[in-house]
Formats: sequence, C-alpha cells, structure tokens
Amino acid sequence: MPTQRPRAVFFDLDDTLFDYRHAARAGLRAAARLDAALAQASFADLEATHLEYVEQLHPRVLRGELTYEQARAERFRRLLVLYGGDPAAAPRAAECFAGHLRSEERLVPGAAELLARLAAAGVRLGIISNNTRAEQIGKLTVNDVNAALKKYLDPSRTFIVRAGDFAGAKKKAAEEEAKKKEAAKKG
Repeated sequence: MPTQRPRAVFFDLDDTLFDYRHAARAGLRAAARLDAALAQASFADLEATHLEYVEQLHPRVLRGELTYEQARAERFRRLLVLYGGDPAAAPRAAECFAGHLRSEERLVPGAAELLARLAAAGVRLGIISNNTRAEQIGKLTVNDVNAALKKYLDPSRTFIVRAGDFAGAKKKAAEEEAKKKEAAKKG
C-alpha cells in the first residue's frame, strides 16, 4: 500500500520550534540578578517555582483576567516574597525578564530544516498552542532570529489554533478538531 504524505502538520510552537526554555532561563537569570535574595537562591529551585507560578497564572491570562505584564509581575512578586526579597521590585524584575525573553529568542536545533523540508513537499503548516494567538504571532514576526519561522509560518498563511478555543479541551482534542476542519476545507 503506497504511503500518503500528510496535507498538513501542526506543531506546538514553544519548545518544539521556538526554544522558549532557553529564553525563559536567560530572562529568569537576568531578573534574579536584580535582587540579592533571588540571586542567592538555587537556580533550579527558582526555575521550578517560577514555572509553577506560570502554570497557576497562565489560565487567568487566557481568560482575560490578567495581562501578560500583570501575570509576569505577579510571578515575580510571589518569588520575591517566597525568597525574602522586596516585592516592590516585581514590576522591574518582570520587565527585565520580558526583555531578555525577546532578546534570547532562538529556534530549537533542526526546526528550520524540518520546516523547509515540509514546505518543499507542499505540506501546510499550523500551530496548536495553549497560548493566545497574538502572543504566538508575535513570536513569528519579532526579529531576524526567527526568519525561518516567519518564512514557513507566515501568520497570513498559517493556522494558529489555541487549544483553549475548544471550550477547555486539551491540545490533543484541539489537534483533532483542527484536522477535521482542514479535511472539511479540502472536502
């Protein structure tokens, strides 16, 4: 039986194509240097606690209860309180984190090559994310570091499906729904 090539491939953007962990670590290290209490903390503990706060606050961002800036400031306020720092420094730490997040953007090794091969084969590409469309499009259009993403995942031609758009569905369910929509369009 002949093998059929896929008509579309969907990726999670963060830590699949875009090396978010690298950028977040750089941002967290820079923000930690702003406060002596955070600077003296174990980075592994600081990172794990920060990630826990991301998981707690991100659903509120997706529901529109907090902006990204407010969520970042709240994460750093909590870290500063936990580690004995000055919570008034949270907005500055959050701004430092966000600045380094953007300046440290890079692709996951091999991502550009994979996207090039799929595009050359005529495969349509899409993003499945638990993040907002605006935030993910920003990663596709920010700077020359992400030229491959911009080339192959042009926001005007790329499906960006947010898992939360499916009434609380998990990513796998969102992927299935997106595949059905694509098949219906080809119909």
